[in-house]
Amino acid sequence: MFQLRTLFILFTLALVSACAKTDTDSPVLELNTDGSIHYRGTTYNDAGFTVADNHDCNVQNNVEVLNTVDENRYGSYTVTYTVADNAGNQTEEIRVVDIVLPLSDYYNQTWKAYDTCTSGNYDYYGLIQDCDCYGKNVTVGNISNFGLSAAFTLPVSGQFSQFLTLDTTKAAVNFFGTATMNPTADSLKWSYLISDSISTDACTSVWIKM
Repeated sequence: MFQLRTLFILFTLALVSACAKTDTDSPVLELNTDGSIHYRGTTYNDAGFTVADNHDCNVQNNVEVLNTVDENRYGSYTVTYTVADNAGNQTEEIRVVDIVLPLSDYYNQTWKAYDTCTSGNYDYYGLIQDCDCYGKNVTVGNISNFGLSAAFTLPVSGQFSQFLTLDTTKAAVNFFGTATMNPTADSLKWSYLISDSISTDACTSVWIKM
């Protein structure tokens, strides 16, 4: 009688196991919204995630996070989240994190300038200062060695690929161009045109922080 009951239990367990649904569903992994701007030199705090699975209860502990963010270097980085359930079903999500330049990386600086223009090559000193103007503007002085009288109020644009846009007229001379900060935030590369009623000079200029 005991053997018959044991065989019945074993048969029932085998039948249940054979009929059980195979787990083929991957965990659901959702990244929390990250609405903040991450400035170079400040601590990056990850916004986190939520995870759930239709079979396993403790998949939270299975989440692996690979964080490539360098808080001290301007650039675009990724945080990769990977989770697998007990059946081996895997989910991956990627967060893109942009480390942007604070305005202080632009102004209150003196720059050593090297210009290559159609009219020749020039070395001089430039400056960018906080002009305390409306709209987060800065003042650029001495561009193309025009002296301090050639000072321009320029908007700072963007978040990740921040740049200075120059589009103004000073003393009957037109300036138009764009400066982009390099990834180490130690130099600016200008591409600009200077023109008057007679001629136009096209320049590429590199400004290096002193």
